[in-house]
Amino acid sequence: MKLCFLGDAITHHMRRWTKFFAGRGHEVHVLTLHDEVLPNYDPVRVEVIHKSFRGSGFIFRLLNLCPVLLGLKKRLAEINPDLLHCHDAGAYAWLAASAGFHPLMISAQGNDVLIYAKESRTARVLTKSALKRADLVHCDGYEMRDEIIKLGVNPQKIEIVFFGTDVCKFRPDRNGSHLKRGEGANGPVVISTRRLDPVHNIETLIRSVPYVLQDVPTAKFVIAGYGTEEEYLRNLVEELGVGGSVTFLGMIEENEMVRSLQMADVYVVTSLSESGIAASTAEAMACELPVVSTEVGDIRRWIKDGENGYVIPKRQPAVLAERVIHLVRNEQERKSLGKKNRRIIKEQNNYIIEMGKIEQIYERLALDSKARQD
Repeated sequence: MKLCFLGDAITHHMRRWTKFFAGRGHEVHVLTLHDEVLPNYDPVRVEVIHKSFRGSGFIFRLLNLCPVLLGLKKRLAEINPDLLHCHDAGAYAWLAASAGFHPLMISAQGNDVLIYAKESRTARVLTKSALKRADLVHCDGYEMRDEIIKLGVNPQKIEIVFFGTDVCKFRPDRNGSHLKRGEGANGPVVISTRRLDPVHNIETLIRSVPYVLQDVPTAKFVIAGYGTEEEYLRNLVEELGVGGSVTFLGMIEENEMVRSLQMADVYVVTSLSESGIAASTAEAMACELPVVSTEVGDIRRWIKDGENGYVIPKRQPAVLAERVIHLVRNEQERKSLGKKNRRIIKEQNNYIIEMGKIEQIYERLALDSKARQD
């Protein structure tokens, strides 16, 4: 098949997803609106639809609407794909629906439906319209499906397929990663790999650090991610006087992410909202890490309190610290919970199996579209 994707090419998710289907022998194109593109997309063909006017804000978005839409329609006509798959139910989906190309599949990512469509009446109207015009709507969780149905989308055209985890890549290091942490990092390591933005609420993790250090002064905290709150969070670390115990890795490549997870002891999720289970959480579970997570999305479908991790209330640094301290002080429990997590991901969230389901959806949509044309 000839597949065309629309979304941000700066995300690891887009690169991993599209390279999988290119590796299956499909011709794959990615169209994006932003100049920032991750390296190593080959053999996927990535093209930027350039904006005519530089700037941010409503006026510039309005000025760019027509040229961007015309550019998108032009490239779609030239590529003539069997299917257009939009990885976003926000602005990209609005463009995709306006372009009028079919078959159109839209994957809701989380914040687009769970936050932005609720905070903005305009976003809600546009997202609702785009989802209803899609031939199929994909999401990775039951809470997300329920929210999409509330927007008036026909439940029969909503498919739940998990984003999946590459369990061959994300796996524990049997050669002893704990011995490779480097000088001064011989204590337990707590890690977060979410974006540094308000919805992921890394502030709660940082505010938990002083509580943990009171009981476990050798503990180290690794924050792998980037985002709009980075400067604020770095300043907060200094304000709390815990700079020697917290390391910011910034944006890292997937291989480095694997190594960082393999060298950690506990994975923490402090998000205020999620769709299903976050890919980053599933990756940590595949690396045999126990998880302490806020109660968001479908997390209780994946984490059973006390069985393979702990679920805690949002914005409660003291409660988070209590669970982290318990885990770092109980090595056998930590390892037992981690092994259960890897088994869960291998059995229920395997990347190869989930992408196979998506490929079947692509084939069905393409065949249905051709049948209608005939």
